[in-house]
Amino acid sequence: MIKQTLALVGLTFSVFTNAAMVVDQSNLLRQEPACHISPSNLCGQSFQSSSSNITGASIYLSPNRLGSGEGTLSIYESYSSSPTGLVASGVSGIVDSQQGWVDVFWSAASINSGQTYYMVLSSPTQLTIAATASGDVYAAGNMIALGNTSAYSSYDLTFKTYSEVQGPTAAWLLGSALFGLGLVTRNTSGSALSC
Repeated sequence: MIKQTLALVGLTFSVFTNAAMVVDQSNLLRQEPACHISPSNLCGQSFQSSSSNITGASIYLSPNRLGSGEGTLSIYESYSSSPTGLVASGVSGIVDSQQGWVDVFWSAASINSGQTYYMVLSSPTQLTIAATASGDVYAAGNMIALGNTSAYSSYDLTFKTYSEVQGPTAAWLLGSALFGLGLVTRNTSGSALSC
């Protein structure tokens, strides 16, 4: 009985510690290349998360229109003439002329749901990012270029942010484990159902 109880508790613990990564914010529309990254020009996107954590970010680099090198994607709390309040950051592998999506992930970092944050791409070499031409496709933010957070309010980069959520089956598995524990307990006390 004790072994069965410990096994069910272990199963329940493993279910609740197993988390899934999901896309939290995104703009997937790609119209034209914009925002050339260089050591002297950071480029980014403001966004408002609907989650309380962030585990990664992706940005779309225009194929055939960029140099090669590493890119660093960072999330900041504020941005005036330069970003401040680093929340999380990660370095991509070598980005080449056929790249497309560049994904960077890190351990879950706590953020405030509904607050504006700033995703910034920096690189020691020149890279090009795809952005939507107009129409403010992503309403909760805009492109950042040349140290200006508002001059490009009708442009949005092609980007995604990721957050961590608990597995969707966790509650169902816990309920099943507790129900099974109840049946086992009744079986050992002598007033159980016979199978």
